[in-house]
Amino acid sequence: MRSTLFRQIAKEYKLSAKLSTVFIVSPDLDDVCTRVVDYIGVNFRVREEPLVKEMLSDALLAGARHESKATPT
Repeated sequence: MRSTLFRQIAKEYKLSAKLSTVFIVSPDLDDVCTRVVDYIGVNFRVREEPLVKEMLSDALLAGARHESKATPT
């Protein structure tokens, strides 16, 4: 179950649709992401956006790059 903070960040930065596909493939990541968000919080800012948003966006981008490089079997 996602925390309120995790839902807030996903909604505010329009990550819900992208994250839901990841969580379908690996449901355990939902719990892990929730714990990371609860630990770091939204007030830990690196630039103009929360670190959590930056981390999730980078992870989604890396996953997309990996998929594009994967060879079909």
